[in-house]
Amino acid sequence: MKTTERPAENEHRKGYRFNILDAFIAVVIAAVVIVTLLAYLPSGIFKKSSEKNSISVTYTIEIKNVKRELASGIAVGDPVTEKGTAVRLGNVGAEVEVAPHSQVRYDAASGEVVLDELADYSDLLITITASAAYNASSGYTVNGKRIAVGATYRLSMPGFEGSGKCISITEVAGNGGTK
Repeated sequence: MKTTERPAENEHRKGYRFNILDAFIAVVIAAVVIVTLLAYLPSGIFKKSSEKNSISVTYTIEIKNVKRELASGIAVGDPVTEKGTAVRLGNVGAEVEVAPHSQVRYDAASGEVVLDELADYSDLLITITASAAYNASSGYTVNGKRIAVGATYRLSMPGFEGSGKCISITEVAGNGGTK
């Protein structure tokens, strides 16, 4: 006896079917993506009301252990950019302060800690003036580059290049932060 088996009439399809629940999930995901993008774009809908534009700030960068004669390559008004990215960070706003570079060492003969002043090297304080934006959550930014005390910057000027840390920020005009 020969029997032929017929496939069941309610056999499930092996393909995927798009339904109303899938459409709802896709709309929710798209909404989350759009809101996230709008929140983080500079001109987004969640732009903080505390943001201020065109605040004039001065900040000081300390560069240590520089050959003394290189300080003469920095002049008031020189444009300052960040080396590597070429982001404009402002202009030199005051004469460069030059202090002798000192090094601490232990003198084994006397058993004391000694401060040696190096004759050919200096520490430079470069004051930069710039137009900045202020945001309560991220602080000051100059042309999109965040300026913060303690941050290291690689500076490039027409007559000098060096790397140093920001040691102070002062707001000259505006209502963004502390003065």
